[in-house]
Amino acid sequence: MPEFLLEVGTEELPALDAPVLARALGDRLAQALREERLGFSGMEIHWTPRRLAVLVRGLAERQADLVEEVRGPAAAVGLDSTGNPTQAALGFLKKYGATPQDLKRKVVGEKEYLFLEVRTPGRPAREVLVELIPNLLRSLPCRKTMRWDSSGVAFLRPIRWLVCLLDNEILPIRYGSLTAGRITRGHRF
Repeated sequence: MPEFLLEVGTEELPALDAPVLARALGDRLAQALREERLGFSGMEIHWTPRRLAVLVRGLAERQADLVEEVRGPAAAVGLDSTGNPTQAALGFLKKYGATPQDLKRKVVGEKEYLFLEVRTPGRPAREVLVELIPNLLRSLPCRKTMRWDSSGVAFLRPIRWLVCLLDNEILPIRYGSLTAGRITRGHRF
């Protein structure tokens, strides 16, 4: 199972804010991964005055498939007297790309409805992370923010680099005018 590394390199963060931001980054990433149906076995959170980092261990390679039961028209409207689907049921089936054999009947309250089991296949972790990370960075709680370039993104201090790796593969994440890479920076002096 792959490992995922996210490192946000910044100018010097205030001493009280760095651990708060690092924990928020880890907590929000864990929550987002769960919401996106991407399992993982562990997470490490690290911070220094110039970086926030999260290492996710044992990340699932793809999302778990999503199986939902979708309610359609009432059985009295969706089926004719011989049990064949009406236009209402056929429209419902067409919307989900299903066949009449996929229909199930269930009683909800006092009415009988037609239901379908709809399966949405999971996407690769790479695709999910590329969409997720910029929104995650935007959502971090900052008491005051700064803008440092024409992109308009704001953060507690200017972000100078991003490292975003899924195993050894660089994820093409853009945040403001930055593009994630594999190169981090050491101490400035």
